[in-house]
Amino acid sequence: MPTAPFASRPSIRGLYVYHCAVAPVALHIANGMYGMILVKPEEGLAPVDREFYVMQGEIYTEESFVTAVLMSASASSTHWLTK
Repeated sequence: MPTAPFASRPSIRGLYVYHCAVAPVALHIANGMYGMILVKPEEGLAPVDREFYVMQGEIYTEESFVTAVLMSASASSTHWLTK
């Protein structure tokens, strides 16, 4: 699969979550294709001894939840996982 670099200059500081945004999103998130981006102010942040960024991920395995349905549906069509 071809890839291409990209660049962006964020204008609003903060901590943001990203994910690959390719269907099926639930399957990709379950495989760790997500993370955080910290956009610091131009003047920087106050000095600290340590920095911690904590992010929680979850996946539902019960049939009544959408994640399980998406993953089971996508699992039957993900022949590329075995290649």
